[in-house]
Amino acid sequence: MNNTIEQNKSNKRILANILLVLTTLLWGTTFIITKTLTQSIPIFLYLGLRYLIGTIGFIPLFFHFKFLSRKIYSRIFNRYNLLPINGVPNLRTSNHDSR
Repeated sequence: MNNTIEQNKSNKRILANILLVLTTLLWGTTFIITKTLTQSIPIFLYLGLRYLIGTIGFIPLFFHFKFLSRKIYSRIFNRYNLLPINGVPNLRTSNHDSR
């Protein structure tokens, strides 16, 4: 049993290293792509497409987050004293932040 745990940790470490190298490659190539694209298309079009692609990439996570309970949401809003009204949070100072 101890051998399987060590093997599982080893497999996770290998996967983590592969993902880190892949992230580094993707991050490094974005500079070249950005430099090339901004010379041929307007900067705001490029930024709009970039954020659109990023948003599409995060859509699966939004479905995962919908399973968060209301208790977690209420803790977040109570802790940071946020009262969302029409999409604008009320950033009032709270009693526990006084120094």
